[in-house]
Formats: sequence, structure tokens, C-alpha cells
Amino acid sequence: MLATRAIVFSAAFLAFAPAQAIAADNPMGFALDVSLSRAAATKLASTKEGIEIAAYWYGEPTKAAKKRADDMGNINLGQEKARLPGTGGRAEISGKGAKVKDVGLTQGGAVKVNLNVYSARLGNKDNILDCSFFDDDLQLARLKPIAVLCKLIGEK
Repeated sequence: MLATRAIVFSAAFLAFAPAQAIAADNPMGFALDVSLSRAAATKLASTKEGIEIAAYWYGEPTKAAKKRADDMGNINLGQEKARLPGTGGRAEISGKGAKVKDVGLTQGGAVKVNLNVYSARLGNKDNILDCSFFDDDLQLARLKPIAVLCKLIGEK
């Protein structure tokens, strides 16, 4: 039953998702475009810093799956990280870190994505970026690349 739901889920997403915004081989993939403020771009360049992206897939549990929920009350569907150079740009989240087999544990097969973007700590010991974030339906993430704007922490 769970495998059937996952296959239906996969086919439904591939049917409506634009090819340019997703990893073609995985229905959990999506893209994002990271842009930087002038001050952030200058600081990242001067310290040879990179940009780290962390994607987390999750969903609300079905009644039968509530015992498998995490501390936040959700079904954890996996995570994936990617890295960009300090100049920003397009990043592809392949979806390979997501557990498609567990989608059937979520209400209606609905999947959400939490996306965090921060400095990679290659040139600084602490995160120096304040980036917009995304926490919404996977369907929305797959419609077009997610726009993420990063500035320095404390920058107005």
C-alpha cells in the first residue's frame, strides 16, 4: 500500500513540475537561486567563503503513523545538503536524500520542504549570512526556482 502511494505521488509530481526547476530523476528535487547583497558578496569574496544549503523534507503523519513522528510531530522524510561558491547562483537539490518510500506515512501524501541557507564556514568560524528561507509545500518548490536573498547578519 505504501509503495503504491509513493509511486502515485511520484508520477503526479513529475506530470506537472517544470523540467527546468527539478532534478529530472527524482520527484523530490527542486532548484533555488541564491543572490547576495553587495556587502555579503564583498565579504564572501574577501574571505573565500562558500554558501551551504540544507533541505529537509517532512510531512504531517497519518493517524496510523503518529507513533513514527519526530519531536516536532512530523514524519521526517530526509535531508540533503548542497554547496555553492561565495558568488551565489543556481543550486539543484536532487532529492536523493529524501525517503520517497515514506511519503505514504504523511497525510494525503503531502510533502513539505524546509530550506536553510547559510555560510559554509570555510573562511569564517561562524555563519555570517542572514538568508531568506523557505518552509512550504514541495509542490510549490518545484514550480520554479526558489529565490533566496542573503545579506550579512546585522545588515539592513
